[in-house]
Amino acid sequence: MLPDWVKPGASFLASHGGEPTRFHVRAVVDDNQVVMRYWRPAKQRWQYIIECDIWFEFLKRLD
Repeated sequence: MLPDWVKPGASFLASHGGEPTRFHVRAVVDDNQVVMRYWRPAKQRWQYIIECDIWFEFLKRLD
C-alpha cells in the first residue's frame, strides 16, 4: 500500500547512497504503482520511472 502523501503533484527527496534526488509524482496507477520523474543533470533531461509500493517501503527502511 502506498503512503497517504503519495499523490500527483507531490515531490520528495530520496537518497540511496549518493546525493539526494528530488522526485516528482506524476500519476498513481492501479493504487500501487507510481509514475515519477527526476532531473538527470548529466543528460540535461527528465527521467521518468515507474515504481510500485514496495519501493517506498524500501526507502522508508533506509532512513
